[in-house]
Amino acid sequence: MKLYKNTIAILLPIILIAVGCKSLKDPVAPDFAPMPSGFTVDATDSSNTGVVTPKELFNDPLLIDLIDTVLVHNLSLLRSQTTLLQLEADVLQARTNLIPKAGAYAGYSNRKFGLQTMDGAGNITTPIGDGELIPINLNDFNLGLQTSWEIDVWGKLRAQKKAAMARFLAAKESQNMIKTWVIEQTVINYFNLVSLDETKKIIEQNIELNASLVDVLKEQKTAGRANQLSIQQFEALILNYSNQLILLEQEINASENELRRLSGKFDGEIKRSSLTGNGLATLKIDAGLPSQIIANRPDIRQAEQLIVASKADIKAARTAFYPSLSINGNIGYQAYKTRFLFSSPESIAYGLFGNLMAPLINRGELKANFKRATATQLDAYYGYQEALLTAFTEVNNALFVIKNTDRMISNKKAEMDLLQSSREIAGDLFNTNRASYVEVLFAQQAALSAELEFIELQKNQFTWKVYLYKSIGGGWK
Repeated sequence: MKLYKNTIAILLPIILIAVGCKSLKDPVAPDFAPMPSGFTVDATDSSNTGVVTPKELFNDPLLIDLIDTVLVHNLSLLRSQTTLLQLEADVLQARTNLIPKAGAYAGYSNRKFGLQTMDGAGNITTPIGDGELIPINLNDFNLGLQTSWEIDVWGKLRAQKKAAMARFLAAKESQNMIKTWVIEQTVINYFNLVSLDETKKIIEQNIELNASLVDVLKEQKTAGRANQLSIQQFEALILNYSNQLILLEQEINASENELRRLSGKFDGEIKRSSLTGNGLATLKIDAGLPSQIIANRPDIRQAEQLIVASKADIKAARTAFYPSLSINGNIGYQAYKTRFLFSSPESIAYGLFGNLMAPLINRGELKANFKRATATQLDAYYGYQEALLTAFTEVNNALFVIKNTDRMISNKKAEMDLLQSSREIAGDLFNTNRASYVEVLFAQQAALSAELEFIELQKNQFTWKVYLYKSIGGGWK
C-alpha cells in the first residue's frame, strides 16, 4: 500500500503536466488565396527559363568569364558561406544532443574527517589496503570514463534537430538569393557598359561628322557661300558633344568600378564585347507558369523551410513541458594510493544514475517559449504568402514592361531609320546648295537623339529581361 501511494505521488505531477499541455494549441494556418494559373500578361512560352543556367542563356563568352569570376570572389557570397558554416554547426550540435555524451576524467582530492565524528573515529581504527589503518589525511585518486544521455522520449531533441536542419536549408536558399542578385547586377552592369561604349562611339562619329562640316563651311565662307554664324553653330554643337563624352566617361568608369567591386577586386581591366551583333540585345526569356516559380524562386523555397522550422520549434516547445529522462554513469579506478590505483577488481568504481525531471516552477517560461514559437510559425505562414505575392507581382511587372518596350523599340527603330535617311539627304542637299546648314543641323540632332534613345530602350529592355530572369528564379542552379 505504501509503495502504491509513493508511485501515485511521483506520477501525479506528471499527469497534471500532461493534462495542462492539452491547452497548448498549434496555430491554424491562415487561409490565403491560391496563386493564379497564369500571369496578367500572357507569357510567350509555357517553358521556364529559370531552370536555364547563365552559361546557357547569355551567349557572350566575356560575360560568362566575368560571371564565373564574380561567383568565386564576390564578398557578399563569401560572407553568406560563413553564415552557412555557423548554421551547419547548429545542426551538428542538435545531432549530438541525441546521442550519449562520454568523456574521460582524472581527479585528486585530500580529505580529513574530524576525529570527534563518526567517520573520523571509525577511520582511525579501520584497516585499508595492505593492512595499514586509514590515514587521517586521506588521499583519493580516481581515473575513468563518465557518460550522460538524455533519452528523447517525447521527440523534443529530434524536433530541435529538424528545426536546425530546416534553418540551415533556409540559409542555403538565402545564399541562392544572393547569387541571383549578384548575377543580375553583373549582367546589367556589363550590358550597361556595352551600351555606353556604343553611345560613346555614336557621339564620336557625330563629332567627326560635324568637324568635317565645319571644314566645309570654312571653305564655303572663303568662297562667300557661308557665314561665321553657321560655323559657330556647328562648333558649339561639337563642344556640346564633347561634354557628353566627358559624362559618358564618368558613367563608364562608375560601371567598371561596380563590376570590379562585384568581382572583389580593386582594379583590373573589364573586358567586354560590342553592342553590334551581340546576341544579348535580343535575349529571349520565357516566364513559364506561376506554379513553376514556386519550385525555382529561392525566397519561396526559403519561406517553405522556415515553416518547417517553425513547426519543429512548436513541437520542441510543447514537449519541453513533459518530464525529461536522463541516464548518467561512470566507471574507472579509485584508490587512496597510486600504487593501488589499477588494482582489479579492488580499485574498480562505477555508478549508474537515472533522473526523471518534470518542470513545475518554470512553466511560465515554457509557456512564453511556446507562445513565441506559435507567433514565429504564423509569421512564417505570412512570409511564405508574401513571397508568393511578391514573385507573382515582379513577373507580371516585368512581362508588362518588356511587352511595351518591344513596341517602343519597334517604333523607335522605324523613327531612327527615317531620321538617319533624313540626315544623309540633308547632307547631300547641303553639298549641292539645295539645303541650308540649319536643316543639316536639325537633321543631325534629330538622328543622334533617335540613335541614343534607341540604345537606351535596348538597355532598359535588357535590364527588365534580366530582372524577369531573376524573378522567375533563374541563375542559382
